[in-house]
Amino acid sequence: MLVKVKILQGDVLNIKTVLITGGTGFIGSKLRDRLFQKGIKVIVLTRSPAKYQKLLISDLELISDMSDLDPTVTIDCIINLAGQRIDSRRWNTKVKRQIYDSRVGLTNQLFKHFEKASSYPKLVISASAIGFYGSSRKAVDESAAGNGGFSHRLCSAWEQAANNFLKLNSRVCCLRFGIVLGNGGALKKMLPAFRLGLGGKFGDGSQKMSWIHIDDVIEGIIFCMNNPKMNGAINFVSPNPVSNEVFVSTLSRSLKMPSIFSQPKFLIKLLFGEMGEELFLADQNVMPEKLMSNGFPFKYSKISESLENCVNKKGF
Repeated sequence: MLVKVKILQGDVLNIKTVLITGGTGFIGSKLRDRLFQKGIKVIVLTRSPAKYQKLLISDLELISDMSDLDPTVTIDCIINLAGQRIDSRRWNTKVKRQIYDSRVGLTNQLFKHFEKASSYPKLVISASAIGFYGSSRKAVDESAAGNGGFSHRLCSAWEQAANNFLKLNSRVCCLRFGIVLGNGGALKKMLPAFRLGLGGKFGDGSQKMSWIHIDDVIEGIIFCMNNPKMNGAINFVSPNPVSNEVFVSTLSRSLKMPSIFSQPKFLIKLLFGEMGEELFLADQNVMPEKLMSNGFPFKYSKISESLENCVNKKGF
C-alpha cells in the first residue's frame, strides 16, 4: 500500500531522502519529525500505513512493503529502527524467534532489496543494543568483545545483517542503545508503579544501568549522518551510567514519591526467567567512546537532569 504525499526538499550532508523502518515507534516517530523539519524527504516503512496516516504529518510518505517503493527514487540513507520489543513477554523459543525475525530478518530483507536496486544508500544507520556486551561491572566501550546469552547473539546477528551493506559501499553505523529515557519506552512502563509509590530497585540495586535521553538519541543520529568518521558500532549511552539503586532513588525524587518496594533476585528470575536476568539484573556499564572522541555534545549527561526533564513533560 502506498500513500502519495507532497515532498519537501532538504539537505543533511547531501542526504535528501531517508527511508525509516520503525518510524512510528518511540525513537522513530521523533526522528522522523525532526528530519522532516529539516526539509528531508522521509519515507516510512510500516506494516499499517492506513492506521498511522491520520496520526502523522501529512507530507510524509508511508509504504507497507519494499515493493511499494518508487524505483526511480534514490534512497540516500536507511535508518533501521524496527523490531519487536525485547521486554514485552517472557522469552521462550517462539518469542525469541519473533524478536530475531523482526530485527535480523527485516534487515536482511532490506539488503536483498537494495542489492538488486539501481542505486545504493550511501549511509545505513541500524539499531542494536548494549546487550551485545553481556553483563560487565567493568566499564566497556566499542572495542570490547561481546559475550553473554540471547541478547548478545541477537545484537551480533543484527549488526552482521546491517554490515552486509558494506558490500554496496555504504557507510554503516550500528547504534548500540542503552535505556532510552523519554515520554515512551522503558520509562513509560515504569512510571505508573512509581507514581503510586510502588517502585523499587531490582535485586540489591548495585547493577549498573547505561541510559540516554531521547533528545540526545535524535541529535546523536543526526550527528552520525553529518560525520563521515562515524561508522561501525557506536554506543548510544550517556557518559555517566548509574546503579539501579541510584536510578530508582533519582526517579522517586523527581516524582516526589517513595520507592520502598524492591524485587529480590529470586522473584525476578521466577517471574521473568532468562529475560529478567539479562535485562533487569545484568551489569551494563557502557561508555560512549566514539561519540565523546568525535565531540558529540550531550545535552543530558546527568541522570537527575534527564529524569527531571522526562517526568515533568506535559502529558507524561
